[in-house]
This record gives sequence, C-alpha cells and structure tokens, in this order.
Amino acid sequence: MWNIRVSAVILHKGKILMVNHKKQDMSYWLLPGGGLEVGESCEIAIKREIREELMVDVIVGDIAFVVESIYESRHFLQVSFYCQLPHPDRIRLGNDPRIVNFGFISMSELNNIVVYPDIKSELAFFLQSGKFKKRYYYKKWVS
Repeated sequence: MWNIRVSAVILHKGKILMVNHKKQDMSYWLLPGGGLEVGESCEIAIKREIREELMVDVIVGDIAFVVESIYESRHFLQVSFYCQLPHPDRIRLGNDPRIVNFGFISMSELNNIVVYPDIKSELAFFLQSGKFKKRYYYKKWVS
C-alpha cells in the first residue's frame, strides 16, 4: 500500500521544528506533516496538517527533499517542503492524540531522539550548512 506524506522543514533560531509521536510503546520524532487526502495538493495538505497538528499557519516554499521508505507492507513517499512560520510563539498542540509534544530541535539534540524516517544525519547536515546534500533519499522507516 502506498502512502504519500508531506512534511514541513521549518527553521527557527538555528533549530528545526519536529513533533513527537507516541503509538503503543513507541516514541519517535517526525517533521510536522501528514498524509495527502484525495484531490488535495501538497501545498494545501501541508497547510492543513500543520494547522491540525500545531494550530498555526505556514507559508509553503519549494521542495527541500523526498524520502522513500518501506515498512512491512507499506511504501511511504515523503515530500518535504521548506516552510516559513510567521508566528512560532503561537504554536500549541492540536487534537491528534498521537502527537504528545513538539520542539525546535538543535543539531546536538538530534543525537538523543529517534527520528522516522531515519534522516538524522541529513537534518544535522542541513542545520550545519543550510542545505540538504541531495533531493532524494531512501531510508528505512524503522531502524
């Protein structure tokens, strides 16, 4: 089964915005975003997902990178876009029970969290250089 996910790459004061998911006994961090709905563009989906998850509006920019992942019988394609967050001080958790926290994560903090898909080294490179090495990555969803 194919899953297309969109996500936002949002920087604030040299840190990247991420959300903490908890499912059953698993806790992990993701770039904020989610699945496309039928008939929805990537831009509209990101705006909707960020509004649902973090109760704020974003300005969607260009594609940052794409990650392809396979986990069990699911095939994920995550399209990540550079986004601007006009009011980072207004972020608060929405109603998604899986999202238990959010944070602006520094390069050093990346070492201490679980990130799905496993793009920690790519995010660290981005935080250090301001760019991604490539536009396409294949990564395991679960390490």
